[in-house]
Amino acid sequence: STISSQFNTSSLEFAYDLTFDGVNLIALMRGNSPSDNPNIWIRIFDGVDSTKLLDIPLTHLTFKDAGTFSGLVYTGFEFITSDNIEAKIFIHNGMTGTILSSFASPGTSPTGLGYDFTSGNLISLDRIDDTVYVHSGLTSTISTSFASPSTDPRGVVYTSTQLITSDEDDSKIYIHDDISQTTLTNFATPLPTPDGITLDYDIKATRFRLRNINFTA
Repeated sequence: STISSQFNTSSLEFAYDLTFDGVNLIALMRGNSPSDNPNIWIRIFDGVDSTKLLDIPLTHLTFKDAGTFSGLVYTGFEFITSDNIEAKIFIHNGMTGTILSSFASPGTSPTGLGYDFTSGNLISLDRIDDTVYVHSGLTSTISTSFASPSTDPRGVVYTSTQLITSDEDDSKIYIHDDISQTTLTNFATPLPTPDGITLDYDIKATRFRLRNINFTA
């Protein structure tokens, strides 16, 4: 739970979920309220600090109300996003906002997304049925699923040996025994109600360097 550094986004912005491209932190962002800014976009930061390199507008996701939540993960080839209002998962054309395909999420309110670089399987969370889903590749087919440790899972990332999830209800981060329901340990987040979570790792080499757990709150 020790924090080595932190930075804030604008008070008019909110980060749903986080991912990493091997060099840069990437966040799925929205405005602070639908009336102020109804847009959702992907922001690529310069490394792991507050400097913005690029904002990518997304037209397939809509910030409708306070219950809107979206997930984001980068596979090393493409972005994948989720929408809990439409209950869909979207495959992007590379690191762009263009959508190549989509499919229904396994639950009715998908939140965070993760990716297993060894198997190529997508991992998704659902905050209504409190479940972790492991997909077969980047498809709607579910190879396995299990209950999340608490009642509002939001962020997920896989280190190649351990699944890590965050939960908004109890403000904790859970370290799982590989991709399983069994948790090895957990700790409280520095701020309440965490959302997205990611690791600082080298995607191209798929050699994971667990230096920082970044989360939004």
